[in-house]
Amino acid sequence: MGLSASQARLLSITARLSDNELKSQQISNSKVRLADRTREASADYIAALDASKLMYSTYDAEGNAQKIDLSAAALYNYSPYKNQYTLVNTSNQILVSSLEAANFVETKNLYEFLDRYGLVDTVAMKELTANREAASIRQENLEGMKNLYDENSENPTYLKTEFMTAGYTTTDANGQVILNEDAQYYVNLAEYNRDQDIYAIFGYNSSDPTALLGEYKNASYAKENNDGTLSFFGNAEYYYNYARHKESYARYQDILTACQGFDPSGLFKTLVAEDGAVAGGCYNAALSGNITESVKCYAHLIAHLLDWDTDNDKISTSNYTSSLGDTFKIDFSGFAYDAYQSAMHEEARKNKDSFKIIIDSINLTEYRVCNGNDAIDGNTTNLLAKENVSEKDRLMSDFYFIADKNGKNYGDEGYEKTYAVKSVKQKLIDTLYLLQNQSNPEYELTTEDMQMLLKDLTEGDLSKVTVPKEPTDKIKFEEPNEAPEMPVYSGSEKPVKPVEPVKPAELKDIIILNDQAKGQWYVNLWYAMNGSDTANVVSTLSNEEAFNAFTTTKYAVLAASKNEGSANYAIFDDNLYKSAEWLQFALEQGIVTIQKATVFDPSEDNGKVLSASGEGIMWSRTPYTSCTDFVEVDDEVAIARAEAEYNQKLNDIQAQDKKLDNDLKKLDTEHNALQTEYESVKSVVNKNIERSFKAFS
Repeated sequence: MGLSASQARLLSITARLSDNELKSQQISNSKVRLADRTREASADYIAALDASKLMYSTYDAEGNAQKIDLSAAALYNYSPYKNQYTLVNTSNQILVSSLEAANFVETKNLYEFLDRYGLVDTVAMKELTANREAASIRQENLEGMKNLYDENSENPTYLKTEFMTAGYTTTDANGQVILNEDAQYYVNLAEYNRDQDIYAIFGYNSSDPTALLGEYKNASYAKENNDGTLSFFGNAEYYYNYARHKESYARYQDILTACQGFDPSGLFKTLVAEDGAVAGGCYNAALSGNITESVKCYAHLIAHLLDWDTDNDKISTSNYTSSLGDTFKIDFSGFAYDAYQSAMHEEARKNKDSFKIIIDSINLTEYRVCNGNDAIDGNTTNLLAKENVSEKDRLMSDFYFIADKNGKNYGDEGYEKTYAVKSVKQKLIDTLYLLQNQSNPEYELTTEDMQMLLKDLTEGDLSKVTVPKEPTDKIKFEEPNEAPEMPVYSGSEKPVKPVEPVKPAELKDIIILNDQAKGQWYVNLWYAMNGSDTANVVSTLSNEEAFNAFTTTKYAVLAASKNEGSANYAIFDDNLYKSAEWLQFALEQGIVTIQKATVFDPSEDNGKVLSASGEGIMWSRTPYTSCTDFVEVDDEVAIARAEAEYNQKLNDIQAQDKKLDNDLKKLDTEHNALQTEYESVKSVVNKNIERSFKAFS
């Protein structure tokens, strides 16, 4: 090879070596870029692992809990087991499906809207309409009855005739024509008002039967017949007889004040006071201050008066009840010996006939303590009249508490002190109970107490007792405790205002539904679309509201018409309506917000009520993050998709990297061959130069 050819070849090899180095550098740069893509793919995959989505906790038709993707379609699909939500856009319009929008636009009112969903009970509505017509007729009749009542209320008999003539009647089970319920009420009301007047006249003349009869005659509530008998109207006869009863009672009280003694010879005092008598002078011992002995002695005496059966010489040991209401038996265990086995009992047998006279009188319960005097100085005293009355006072007194004129008993709040005089037997029982319980500090008797108690009982109560006599007036009455201020009614005497029949319910325009829960759902939706943030409740229809049309439970809501021009909704794009991804994005970005239907009581915040009457439903804005039935979970689909994309990218990168490695190897091989050839050609050139220098040297 010539020198010039060798030099040309050497230049060619050098160019190719430079080109290979450039390609090698480019391949290295490509591998660097592949590494960057690998890192980017890894970052995308790691980010996808954090992806989450919103799920909606709801229930299937059987009530089983389930989680589904949160979309508008899922929210708006009715279920009786879930909360009701609507979505609101930034223009404050609720978003609805095209179907719901069409149902709203194509209907005139709530009735037609609900009927689109098959919720109106059309059969029940027909029955209700028929009963409403009957109720309307009854309303008109009531107005006519009220007019007749206003004109004739002072004459119940004539009013009844007017009602019969006007045809306000019905037929009873026996076929008799009688007043209907409403007409009979007005007749009863007229009679009530008349009897109220009769009662008022009685109130002013109750203590004077003659004056009362005269007033009744003047008012035409009583008249004297030709045969001298009296005829009365309404309750006038009852009140007239009651006034006569009161007058007779007053005479009875006058008789009671005249004490009739059953022991005029003072036998009892002799038995308990004189030396050598049965009691061995226990009465004198008590009066002299010997309380211990007097308690023993006098208690034994009272035991004989109460328990001794003189005819059979037996001790009955009966149960007794004090005026405090405590039941007890005679018990002398605290006195160290038995009252009935004492020497005193043997002495009592010697005077059995005398004891029998007194015991038999005591057992006549109508014998009462004479005059009721709790003092030993002759002055009229009542221990129960004190401001603070102790149980000891109640046992020592000749009086006991009874129910006051208002029917309240002692101890009740507002009780007005009212007394009656004890029977002689009750006074003995109370005295024995007091003596028998001297171990109780509240019942402990001082010497003065003992003198007051025993002297009042011995010289007063047991020496002279009242003997009641029949009053001259033969009107029957119970044994009185005190003169009553007002009559005690058996029920029919006092005027009782009649109960007004339930009037027809207000003729409200209502819609009867066949499904309460589903009906409420679509009622809420309709009101929201109609521009209201409240809705009426679907409630149980009462018999009055249904005019007694149904025997089974019905549900109803007040009818309502659309507010023309107030519709407040926008229509969903059908694809967005079903898209869970869009709804999550829209909620997170604030494109839409959530409002929830909640029960609302207008009485607590009536400033917000637009359409509700009574308890209602209110749409309340709430953050979607506060909705407990919205659940955030890992987005498994997004993660799986990211993983597939990552693997695909990684495979592509690895394939490209492998190709670059192969290309680099080829360049290395070619580079090595060129380098060898370069060295060889360079050696030839050098040798040619060397030979040329030698040839010319």
